[in-house]
Amino acid sequence: MNSAKGNIVYSFFLLLISPILGLLYGLKGLGRSGKLFILTVFGFFYGITLDYNLGDAGVHAKNLERYYNYDLIDFIERLIGILSLQPLIYSPTEPYLHIISSVAGSIFQSPTLLFGIVGAVYGYFYGNAILKVLREVNVRKFGFISGILVLLFVT
Repeated sequence: MNSAKGNIVYSFFLLLISPILGLLYGLKGLGRSGKLFILTVFGFFYGITLDYNLGDAGVHAKNLERYYNYDLIDFIERLIGILSLQPLIYSPTEPYLHIISSVAGSIFQSPTLLFGIVGAVYGYFYGNAILKVLREVNVRKFGFISGILVLLFVT
């Protein structure tokens, strides 16, 4: 196993033990694809640790129960309704939410997995955005406040 893959594996296992240390190690010592992988996995772990019994997350978890007995025909009917801007009653208005709710609800019946999938998707896209911003920024002019803002954006 070469050094880059070894660092990704080490960072991944460190992420399992201590997510913050794994994230910091991965962001410091990996290449662009490794950093994106670590940010995606960190987003997944962050999503599965959320308390989904309160607030907006509680509403999504409760709405997920409607997907427990859906089949492919129900999925397609609701997706067509969403895409034609005429969603069926008790159907989400966003295709993204409908697709991940179908995967987490009808296949796995797990609200925890719903938030894990959402965390992984956000981790991938936000991680990609952060890496692009950091690639364009001059490292010598990157100050303390900018570092805190990036850290807040990641967490």
